[in-house]
Amino acid sequence: MLESYGEIIFLLHFMLVYMASVNYDCPMACECDIDDETVNLSCRRTIPDTLPLNTRVVSITDIEYEYLQHSDFNNARWENVTKLYLRGGSVNSLFSYTFLNFRNLKHLQISFPDLYIISMNAFSQLTQLRTLDMSGNFHLSFDVVADALTVTEFTNNLDELNLQSLARFLTPGELNETFFLQLQRFNIKRLDLSQSNFRKIDPIALSLLGSSLEELRMIDVDLSSFVFYFYRSYAPHMFPNLQLFDISFARMKWFVLSLSIRDSVGVYDCFFPLFQARNLRMNNIFSETVTQVNITYKSLNCNRDVRGRIELKNNKIRFLNINVDPKMPMYREVDFSNNGLEYLSLNVMSHFTVMNWISLTQNNLGAMEKYIEFVDLFAHNLDLEYIDLSFNNLIRLPRDFFLFNSKLKTIIISNNLLTSQLFRIEHLNKLEYFDISNNNILFLDSSFLRTFDIMNLEMESNQSNIRQFSINLTGNTFKCECDTKGFIQWIITTRVTLVHRESYICEMQKNVVKINDNSPKDIEQICERTKLILMATLISLFSAGILVIIGIILICSYRRCLNLRHIKFLIEKYRKEDPPNKHLVFLSFCNSDRDFVYRYIIDELKDTLSERLDASKDDIVCIGDINFEPGRYILDEIIRCTESCCVVLLVVSEAFCKSHYCDFEALCAELEKKPIILMFLEEVDPKCMSKIMYKHFQKYTRVKWTRNGDEFELVPSWAKVCDSICAFAGANARFANKASIVEQTPLATI
Repeated sequence: MLESYGEIIFLLHFMLVYMASVNYDCPMACECDIDDETVNLSCRRTIPDTLPLNTRVVSITDIEYEYLQHSDFNNARWENVTKLYLRGGSVNSLFSYTFLNFRNLKHLQISFPDLYIISMNAFSQLTQLRTLDMSGNFHLSFDVVADALTVTEFTNNLDELNLQSLARFLTPGELNETFFLQLQRFNIKRLDLSQSNFRKIDPIALSLLGSSLEELRMIDVDLSSFVFYFYRSYAPHMFPNLQLFDISFARMKWFVLSLSIRDSVGVYDCFFPLFQARNLRMNNIFSETVTQVNITYKSLNCNRDVRGRIELKNNKIRFLNINVDPKMPMYREVDFSNNGLEYLSLNVMSHFTVMNWISLTQNNLGAMEKYIEFVDLFAHNLDLEYIDLSFNNLIRLPRDFFLFNSKLKTIIISNNLLTSQLFRIEHLNKLEYFDISNNNILFLDSSFLRTFDIMNLEMESNQSNIRQFSINLTGNTFKCECDTKGFIQWIITTRVTLVHRESYICEMQKNVVKINDNSPKDIEQICERTKLILMATLISLFSAGILVIIGIILICSYRRCLNLRHIKFLIEKYRKEDPPNKHLVFLSFCNSDRDFVYRYIIDELKDTLSERLDASKDDIVCIGDINFEPGRYILDEIIRCTESCCVVLLVVSEAFCKSHYCDFEALCAELEKKPIILMFLEEVDPKCMSKIMYKHFQKYTRVKWTRNGDEFELVPSWAKVCDSICAFAGANARFANKASIVEQTPLATI
């Protein structure tokens, strides 16, 4: 029992289709597809003798015939076929009147790799034909096709002629006036010469196709002479209704016209004289890496009108410049993607003033950031609505980069190296989609977030707007820290549409986690813990600092007291007339400095030490001129005087550093482990010093003579110098006294 009227209709339709399939009697080696009482027939290897009733579309592949003739399609039902596809197999010839019975045929495809003969009358009586597809006939020449079309009768009906891959395996021919005159009467709208093999094409002859031509494809062909003749002809308005001109992958040796061609540096000056196409495609025409391309566009006697689209993508161009004629057509859509562009001249963008769509993806415009004109790259494109700058190695866009593009609706700058510092967007009140995915964005500034919320609120309040404001932030690892808590909270609570919001991640305490509703609480806990740790650290550092200061004060006090004890011990020794050594200090100087030493040093040194120790001046200071015994070996006397003193004072000068005896005196002091004090009479190059002097120069403080006019002054004062001498001497005396007590203790016990 059928439950509804719809089920009855469905059952009746099924029964009719079944009955039709039975009556149609699908031929062997064929498949029949029945659709609304019409049959689509697909066969292999053989041509069926009969056709099912109402057959409209026939496709036959891998035909095992050497030639096709009228008798192969002799059945009366071929007259009903509107589309015929003949592809593959061993067919090499089409005889006269092969398609005589196809009086209603509108679409014909003939694609046989071995086909090379077409009789003059093969296409006779095809009065309704609109599309002729001859692609894939590798051994078929252009002349054979033209001759076969000469006697056809589908005048004014042919919309599309596809000659793709024609004559690929033949010697290149020439597409001249004769060829295009034969095509002229058909008013062809779409012509495809892609991947065909011809030596030369005459643009003047091509222009015979006139105003009917709307699409011209010459992809992957040799256009070595095409633009050259185009340039010589100066024929305006050759294709006034051309909608699409595609020369992608074309080989253009003479397309580069400038006499200043410099292949060694990769500079190309290109000339585009009369491209009137509404959509212009020049993709992959530069297969080698090109340093620079200068395009000169001359449009003679042409109206400056607005056209559709220009494509110059998938090339290898690093620098692009366009010098334009004032009458050059302007394009609304521009595609310069996947070129490796490092510099895009302002001349290029300043011409496309009506442009509303541009794709610059897969370039390297990040290299242009260092130029000051980069900020004005789109300053003339006031109507721009869509821009794609993805995959350009952009690190930082200028703040006013889109200052004049208030009509922008879509901005895509994904897959770059952008950080949190972005450009101004508050004036982009028509923005609908903002894509900054897969960058190095750590967080967005609060001003950005407020702007996004305002934009979304205005869009929601506009009832006539059916779209929502959306942002794509995927692929960025945000920071989940105290200073970004507001941004993370915004991601969770905002009404703005965030693309794939559930996949957003952030780095929290060196771990990458997904952002969820609990993220703000987790960040708050981290912040509180961080505050406590910071406070404890500050308290610890403050306490440690106080302890260090106290320790330094105690150490300094201890050293000061120790020095005073050493000095007091030395004074006691001299009062008891029991000095630790025969001499307190050994004064070592060079004979070249003798006058200065006797005038400014010896007397002052003796007086200050004698006063400090309350002792006689006679034996306090040991001087070689006075204390060396006559007739003795000089080195022995140096050793004896060094051993008999407590401290060695070296009066250093350039002459002192050059003296071998002075060097030996410093060496003896080092070997005897005597305290050494350096007193510099002048600036001395450290490279001139001996190793011992240089070591003391680097590690210990020193005394220096300074000159103030005609007067010499010692820094520090004589009192401090003598206190240091006494402290060193007292320390040595005390240690020597303790050592002698330790050595004598066993004898005393005995």
